[in-house]
Amino acid sequence: VGGTATGVTPVSFGDLRIGKYPVVIEAPGFDPIDREVEVKPDAFTNLGLIKLQRSTGTAQIISTPAAQKFELRLKNGEVAGEAPTERSGTTPATLENLPTGTYAVRMTRSGWPEFNGEIEVKRGAIVPMQWEFAEGNMQITSEPAGAAVVINGKPAGATPYRLSGPTGEYRIALQREGWPEYEGTV
Repeated sequence: VGGTATGVTPVSFGDLRIGKYPVVIEAPGFDPIDREVEVKPDAFTNLGLIKLQRSTGTAQIISTPAAQKFELRLKNGEVAGEAPTERSGTTPATLENLPTGTYAVRMTRSGWPEFNGEIEVKRGAIVPMQWEFAEGNMQITSEPAGAAVVINGKPAGATPYRLSGPTGEYRIALQREGWPEYEGTV
């Protein structure tokens, strides 16, 4: 009230001078309300019940490549009486009218490690979350050709062999009858 008096609702203020006062009513996770209140002599000024509106924002969920599955779940910022906020879909997606707060984001792509991150949705803002499922290529050859290729302990084919997949470390073994086995990490 008037930039000086504060309190938690329900609240009453005494010893205010006659006149008009700006009043700001705010709570975490809700849009603030600005009002002007007039204090009159020998009268009680009652603002009545003031219903606050939940603050919302927008999240953009983007992946490279597109068309990957995602889940979004509100971690904090939930308000008593509200249903938990959870959304899921396929990238790219624009999720409007999300209650403000911190969200856990999970994105998946078949054959790739899943991505887990966080996004902070702020009032009136559009907040992007972008993730790239990085892809690498590897060509495995041998002389002579036809060696069995084992990747991370699983048979994969024979040389010459081409692999496209997630970037990262791979254990490679090459096996061919009559030849010493090769093992290495790339």
